[in-house]
Amino acid sequence: FLDQTNMVEITETCGSQLSQHYTIKEEEKHTKVEPKRDTKIGSNGILNFLKSVFLPEGYPLSVSDDYLEYQFWDTLQALCSSVTGVLTTRAILAGMGVGNKNATVGGAAIQWVLRDGSGMIGRILFAWQQGTSLDCNAKTWRFMADVLNDIGMTLEMISPLFPSLFLLIASMGTIAKSITGVAGGCSRASLTQHFARRDNLGDVSAKDGSQETAVSLIGMILGMLVTAFLASESDVGGRVTWALFFLFTIFHLMCNYRGLCAVKLETFNRQRAQILMEDYLATKKIDSPKEISKKEKILWFDISNRPTIILGCPLHYISSDKIVLLQLLDLYKDRKYVLYKKQNEIYVCLKTQAEAKDISYAYLHA
Repeated sequence: FLDQTNMVEITETCGSQLSQHYTIKEEEKHTKVEPKRDTKIGSNGILNFLKSVFLPEGYPLSVSDDYLEYQFWDTLQALCSSVTGVLTTRAILAGMGVGNKNATVGGAAIQWVLRDGSGMIGRILFAWQQGTSLDCNAKTWRFMADVLNDIGMTLEMISPLFPSLFLLIASMGTIAKSITGVAGGCSRASLTQHFARRDNLGDVSAKDGSQETAVSLIGMILGMLVTAFLASESDVGGRVTWALFFLFTIFHLMCNYRGLCAVKLETFNRQRAQILMEDYLATKKIDSPKEISKKEKILWFDISNRPTIILGCPLHYISSDKIVLLQLLDLYKDRKYVLYKKQNEIYVCLKTQAEAKDISYAYLHA
């Protein structure tokens, strides 16, 4: 704006964060541009500082509309997971003989290595079997990752109660938590890609890591305060420990579910494509991603009697008969895909020129 002194004031902002004030003064021989000192201090400055540390640059314009709601619930679930993590670590150390005069360092080390080694093998096998489904079913696997994480923690909590089976039970818990690392990490990457709106995937991912680290630190401190006031050998202390563990576990799963329900993904997977087609055939209307997300189930398994669609299959899956293949290629010569139904399966073979829209069309056609 221009006031009586011929001075123009400019406010430069990035998203909702105030960046800088400038004043432009018209002097005799030249125009002077200088930053204006901000006199606002206190809670406003602290709030801006926290935003710059924990939120992506340019928030909220640089992220999707569902970012804040998801991060709120994700922060709460991370806090619960950190507290239960402290309780399970306490149980594992007790099972390995910490505090027991008869336990040896070598024995504890061997158990630790065997337990971690089984988890590494489980991680490799899971990535081999389910790697291709983690991206398209990000919400399902993100929730399943936390379910597996809680199952693993529960197994680690009960392992000291069975000394003769401690290594077996603890290893099973570690395998479940290792699978969590693969499923949770890959599905989180897909969600982060959805949130980033200005080619700022790295910034969104980094700030998400900062949020989780800060919350995990708070959770660890809270967990240590809880364990400090629990009597490890008394029956009352054991009951309180288990009550707190299950309380935080239930709240952890609830927060994770609420957060994923808030996410409105804008890409197709089998479930969202099925919802779109069923609604279109019923109402002749194309639903928006927001409308589809309201109908989408976090835990979804297709148990209907519909034919299974195998998208992007090799050509020999369709037929080994040369005449059949030539007939199909002639039938779909104007398409960038080939469809073929065999028993209760529909095979979709894509041509080399097929683009994203052609793949979507082929799946909906199938």
